[in-house]
Amino acid sequence: MKIKAYIISGGDKTKDLSFYEENLLKTDVKIASDSGIKIFKKLNIKPDYLIGDLDSASNEDIQWAKQNDVQILKYPVQKNEIDSELAIMKAQQLGCKKVFLSSITGSRIDHTLAGIYLLGKYSKLDPEIIEEEYSIGIVKKYKNILTKKNNSWAILPLGEKVEGLTLKGFKYNLFEKNIDKYDSIGVSNKSKEENVTISIKKGIVLYIHYKKTVR
Repeated sequence: MKIKAYIISGGDKTKDLSFYEENLLKTDVKIASDSGIKIFKKLNIKPDYLIGDLDSASNEDIQWAKQNDVQILKYPVQKNEIDSELAIMKAQQLGCKKVFLSSITGSRIDHTLAGIYLLGKYSKLDPEIIEEEYSIGIVKKYKNILTKKNNSWAILPLGEKVEGLTLKGFKYNLFEKNIDKYDSIGVSNKSKEENVTISIKKGIVLYIHYKKTVR
């Protein structure tokens, strides 16, 4: 069985709690990363773990976690990993094969970039950032993705030059295109089909899928 984990972190959060609830019900392991515990408390859904230095989680939310016997793994503020990475490491330790993350992006650009870099670092877990209006994932070899027509997309190299990039089902398709690691050719694309495919021969690409058309 493909064990799935869902991590809710301390970044920007949507006001629609049903988005989180729907995704929590689909996953096997539920992890709150620092102030992500607030969402679990509002939904009254107990996570399996609360992980982080807990510098942004409120005392009220931490007490709720303790009262509900949530396993709390507290780390010092001065550490090498951001809280979201500690949560991913726990999911990996538990044998999860798929990891979803929410509230990992926000106004702190450094934290947002660090969170996106984690997708490449833990690529074996097929990590994916899922938010109400967009998702961010990676492709190392091949991936078929459900979408809607005219959704906006960006497909960019992650960390290295990409060789043999092929895009199908898009407004701007490509066939075995080599992309420099600083190339921006993949921005502002659109899906023309309800299934799109991304494949590469070497490297990793990052895709950003907006669930509507953006300008």
